[in-house]
Amino acid sequence: MATLVSGLGYIGSALVERLLADGEEVIGLENYFSTPREPIEKLAGSGQLRAIKGSVSDPRAVERAFAAAPIETVFHLAAQASAQPDAAPTSYTQETNYGGPRILLDACVAHGVRRVVFASSTRIYRLPLPPRLTERSPLGPTDLVHLSHLYGELLLAAYRPRGISGAAARLGIVHGVSPVMRTDARFLAVPQRFCLQAARGEPLRVATGASSYLAFVHIADAVQGLLCLRDAPDDVEVANVACEVRSVAEVARTVREAGRERGLEVRIEYDGRPGAAAPRSIGSALNRVGFKPRHRIAEGVAEVLDHYLTVEGRTRTAVNE
Repeated sequence: MATLVSGLGYIGSALVERLLADGEEVIGLENYFSTPREPIEKLAGSGQLRAIKGSVSDPRAVERAFAAAPIETVFHLAAQASAQPDAAPTSYTQETNYGGPRILLDACVAHGVRRVVFASSTRIYRLPLPPRLTERSPLGPTDLVHLSHLYGELLLAAYRPRGISGAAARLGIVHGVSPVMRTDARFLAVPQRFCLQAARGEPLRVATGASSYLAFVHIADAVQGLLCLRDAPDDVEVANVACEVRSVAEVARTVREAGRERGLEVRIEYDGRPGAAAPRSIGSALNRVGFKPRHRIAEGVAEVLDHYLTVEGRTRTAVNE
């Protein structure tokens, strides 16, 4: 039996890499809207990944993916993930993020797939985040992309009477190095964007205030959380997958410190006055089944900055010169 991963981008490619390392057969569905082909072809070179080109919003492409092998588990990560207004046409976001999950779940019902793990987001929580973030914290997505995550969670619940055991992973903002790394700022989360700007010698523009506190998770912990959710009891229907809550200003200062260690001068420009750090914590329904994220933001920032320094051709030696 194989695992189907829809969406082989930043998170999906890291999940596939882990599944392949565990010796699993993987079917991948990717339309390459914002994902480069080269890293996916490299993953497919192992012979254990069959990459199907097509959109999750196309029933024919979804059917080709299910026809490739008997599917046991589906990880749904195929979504237009950027809330940047110019990242994608509204029509594309609607088709992919709203039509796609329903088409995929219909195929799961038709092919007898019981377990579906849906990638949701901690960005569906109302801002500012509470001192202790749990799955019961108030929700309040404010844009079309993050509203689609809440829609996907509700859709999973609607399909449970049809035999789908679905679970939603509310992922924090993911940092760290994955097989798929981008340089288009429209598709970069805060840690990656700051690291790319630091590597290019550009200032970091930082939002401040209580609403600038966000949940974060390292890519390795995100993958581990998705796998834990796959194997979790059926009563775990939604779970936070994040390690820490930090302000955007704290992330910027972490990038600046990592830059200094590599001979870079990183300038931060604040929108407003940065306040003192307000401690916040996060809980997860997966904690009771052994999920313990371990990688902090400083670790992810360091490896991402090194990656972008290499991409930009600015090694530590060259910078120090």
